[in-house]
Amino acid sequence: MKKSILAFTTAIVLIAVGTILTSTLGARIPGLLKDGEPAIVYFRAEPSIVLLGQPSTLRWKVERATDVTITAVTAHGRVVKSLCEERLGKVDAEGGLNVCPSETSTYLLMAYGPGGEYTTQSTIVSVIDPPDANLGIRVAR
Repeated sequence: MKKSILAFTTAIVLIAVGTILTSTLGARIPGLLKDGEPAIVYFRAEPSIVLLGQPSTLRWKVERATDVTITAVTAHGRVVKSLCEERLGKVDAEGGLNVCPSETSTYLLMAYGPGGEYTTQSTIVSVIDPPDANLGIRVAR
């Protein structure tokens, strides 16, 4: 009797009417990945909620990948305009990258294996406009 091997990581990014819905199903179960298949150990944003203009750090670790890239889109399907100096694109298998999105953005990490197989995972950085500094409140002295 043959055992079937089921292991996959899927990221679905659906853009509709200005709203982005992201679903990530990622199972990294030892023994179920094929030899040489890339595996994303973790991919996260720290913090995941920032004030406009403040940075978040994307952190990741990938195993058995020949190429790793990070891309991003906003809720409106536009490419992210970062207010920071660091750029997205091809990255090392493990690292961190500061991002300062101008609006809530989904970052997608793609890890490619030597045989053309790939796996993906996403993380979201939510951007909040800072409150108005002049709220019209006067302090009595």
